[in-house]
Amino acid sequence: CSSLPAANGGVRRAAGADGSPGGLPRARACQRRMVVFGGRQAPTAPLGDCHVLELASGGSSRGVTAAWSALHTSGDCPSPRYRHSACRFGDDVVVFGGRNKDSALNDCYALDTQSAVWRRLDAPGAPSPRYAHSATALELVSGRRAMAVFGGLADTFTLFNDLYILDLDASFWFRVDPSGHVPSPRFSHCSELLLDGRLLVIGGCSPAPENDVYVLQLSQEANGASGVWSRVAHLDSTLDQPRAMLVKETVARVGQRLFTVGGGVLCFSFGTFFCPMQALLLDGVELAPQAPLPSVAEAESHMTSEGAIDVASVGATERPALSRVPDEIPRIHNPSREEFLHTIYPARRPVILTGVDLGACTSLWSAEYLERACADKAVSVHVCNQRRMDFLNKNYVFQTMPFAELMRRTHATDASERFYLRSIGSNPRKDVSDIYESFPELAADFKVPDFCPFARPDDARYFSSAFRTSSADMQMWTHYDIMDNILCEIRGRKKVCLWPPGDVHRLYVSGSSSRVLDIDNPDLRVFPKFAKARRLECILNPGEVLFIPSLWFHNVLSLEPCVAINTFWRHLDESCYEKRDLYGNKDLLTARTMAA
Repeated sequence: CSSLPAANGGVRRAAGADGSPGGLPRARACQRRMVVFGGRQAPTAPLGDCHVLELASGGSSRGVTAAWSALHTSGDCPSPRYRHSACRFGDDVVVFGGRNKDSALNDCYALDTQSAVWRRLDAPGAPSPRYAHSATALELVSGRRAMAVFGGLADTFTLFNDLYILDLDASFWFRVDPSGHVPSPRFSHCSELLLDGRLLVIGGCSPAPENDVYVLQLSQEANGASGVWSRVAHLDSTLDQPRAMLVKETVARVGQRLFTVGGGVLCFSFGTFFCPMQALLLDGVELAPQAPLPSVAEAESHMTSEGAIDVASVGATERPALSRVPDEIPRIHNPSREEFLHTIYPARRPVILTGVDLGACTSLWSAEYLERACADKAVSVHVCNQRRMDFLNKNYVFQTMPFAELMRRTHATDASERFYLRSIGSNPRKDVSDIYESFPELAADFKVPDFCPFARPDDARYFSSAFRTSSADMQMWTHYDIMDNILCEIRGRKKVCLWPPGDVHRLYVSGSSSRVLDIDNPDLRVFPKFAKARRLECILNPGEVLFIPSLWFHNVLSLEPCVAINTFWRHLDESCYEKRDLYGNKDLLTARTMAA
């Protein structure tokens, strides 16, 4: 029977009425049964129950049926835990380490899946307590069963890159100190044994951000072992898709192919990401990333005469050119509040809303009207003698001028200077921008779209509203905001380009801004990964509203003199945000704490 690596022990909901486990416990396949143990409902609510998934062939339909049931165990049972490891040895599943509600663990237990009886495995020399490590079943030259444990995380958030082997039959642990290119300390990685006995370590979280595959050549000795590490592949170098963030993934070897499935990251700054399903070829020591695994329809079209899938022929298309054709942002006409809140908003993708009532501003706000309404109001303006404003290198200066002068210079035909106004708070050092306070002369003309209650100043989630004006042919730097927002275009047209949060590794980000200034003709010798960034693009016309979800990178080019109102709101609890963040572009407190 084949062994499946464990799904990572993450947040787990309560077990279903059908007996299925509620989340992400550790799993091991035994014949046509998969046994899962543990997991958690919350960090302080680990679980210690077992469940079994029974698989059966669907017959001529070539399908597989599956049924969950609870496994009632007895014996010396392990305490509830999560982020532990599990390895299969015949009918036994061996569990090591993990974390309970108070601390990391380094105990070891075996479950006889036939009798459903647990027993504790007491062996001297065990690794220090840890969780989110990897464990791999292997066989020593003597024929004895063994389990290799690598890496993991301690209660003190210390990361490990040590390697221990448990001799199950002789009941003792021993440490191995290999030479070579040793992987950096890491956790939430996975490991797998190759047919030739080498040990692979794949991905994980590390202070030195790596997405690599390491191979260990073990040399077994009497009552011990030595070995040499080598780094054999970097997935992002050839995989033509968003970077495969190999964290908490499941890995399984089928012949000379290695399949990684699932896993991902919940980052309070950049959102939630799930790993793409993919296959790696195991030719010698090179692991060549292949295309993402096919859909059922694609797979059936690549069936061999024996009914097996030829994975190598699936998705074997020519590598795309360096430049991608931008995708268009969809337009939805006059959405109802219900449609926005229940369909558009949960999708977390940019959308243009048309036919929306924005109030009298769409007809009144000519340059002359604005000049009369705010004639002598002093405003602080970005002034730049280049087309592209660069936040990182500050190629602009601030000038204070009367609003009427700003309007005249913004609409002048002289293109030697460009002007950009983003309204600020009454006290720029303490207050966020709010058009109802900073531009009361104009606020009455603007109507918050009915579909978006969060953008109203009387809503608890409302954060700020910015009044924006810009010269023609002025391009803002690419950046992200940590709050959801709507950009309401009142006058003029803008070209807006957006990139999903998952492309952060392709945008060369410093702080919240991209270093790639010329997005249409980037220097790919300096920014090679930018060529694969997934770009969305639109022309935003007067009277249209662009919904920009938090963390989506955006770049705005004014095609003509423009006026807009940009309204932001908190989509998370207020306690998640930095109170002194006046512009909505500082990482969330939780993310900053984790980074520290």
